[in-house]
Amino acid sequence: MEALGLDPEDANLNGTPLRVARAYQELFSGLDPANEPEVRTFANTEGYTQVVAITDIRFHSLCAHHFLPLFGTVHVAYVPKDRVVGLSKVVRVVDYFGHRPQLQDALTEQVIDLIDRRLRPAGGMVVVEARHFWMEMRGVSKPGVSTTTRALRRRVRRRKATAVPGPTTEEASMTPFGYSIRRTVHRVVLATGTTR
Repeated sequence: MEALGLDPEDANLNGTPLRVARAYQELFSGLDPANEPEVRTFANTEGYTQVVAITDIRFHSLCAHHFLPLFGTVHVAYVPKDRVVGLSKVVRVVDYFGHRPQLQDALTEQVIDLIDRRLRPAGGMVVVEARHFWMEMRGVSKPGVSTTTRALRRRVRRRKATAVPGPTTEEASMTPFGYSIRRTVHRVVLATGTTR
């Protein structure tokens, strides 16, 4: 505040340093290992072998490089093997990793790694679609730009992606459930595929 020439005695700024510190303590609560959520799993007694997808999980975080917001949606899908996971636990995993200084590609890998380690599914995928305020509020200053990252685990193969509206239909790297991205609306489409 002093470097910016702001008066710390100003009525609107008095107490701001403490408020900022408390806000960062909350926003970065995911740095504390004690806050890691319990990923409770259950025996797959029904023998379910098709896709389980939890989509449109809203998240917010702060960019590790600029401490400016990044936010968007996370889509998590897996093919069960011996265990299944409570759906709310997947949401808590996303929330946990979002509450720390973050990079989008790192967040994507952290979510799939924890789920893969605790659940050991036949296959898994995480897709993150996010906007970055460091790019919208400063620098190139381009509002509305969306970045997509994805992480895959096990039984990956190649086939043509499901045809969707857009300029082209591209070949995509497929897990047991496959995916394609609707370019026109920036939305992930999950579609069941055949495994080897």
